Amino acid sequence: MVEYITIFEIPRTWTNYFIVLCVICSIIGLSLAAILFIYALKNWKNWQTEKTLRKEIVFLFFFFLVWGLVWSFGAYGVYNNIRLGNEIIEAYYSGKYEIIEGTVKVLHQQPKSGHDSGDLIRINQKEIEFSYFTSTPAYHQTLSQGGVLKDGVYVRLYLYKGNILRIDVSKTEENLNHGKGTGNN
Repeated sequence: MVEYITIFEIPRTWTNYFIVLCVICSIIGLSLAAILFIYALKNWKNWQTEKTLRKEIVFLFFFFLVWGLVWSFGAYGVYNNIRLGNEIIEAYYSGKYEIIEGTVKVLHQQPKSGHDSGDLIRINQKEIEFSYFTSTPAYHQTLSQGGVLKDGVYVRLYLYKGNILRIDVSKTEENLNHGKGTGNN
């Protein structure tokens, strides 16, 4: 019987703090656009003589409106990312995953700078791809970033929709030397 050490396990909770930035910038942009719109309505009569001011106010209104809308769409994208992250966390803690075990074969390694697809590994004819540059609570530590899924390491993986939820590495001396690393940082 193979004994394992758990190298990575998906956390119970996860927050993508980028959504906070999106929401704050969205509120700022839309609020400033609303303030400028109200200002323009109150001072409409004075605009007959001040053409330059009118152009500046109109420009700022549309700038802040577009700014707020862009950040709003960004917040929606981040929210969607968090929803998917929570889905895979729920899948792990409710046991809705598949387990595969075997020796890792690295088919592709993502460069440290990114600009290419993620690490691609094969375990028992099952191919799994993951990228360091993906915001997810699942394992995404590529080899170039100190990952543990190296060629020749015997592992047991818990998977859900292609996401690695947990990594157990065989306790054999050879594997302990191969599998140095700590999962996600």
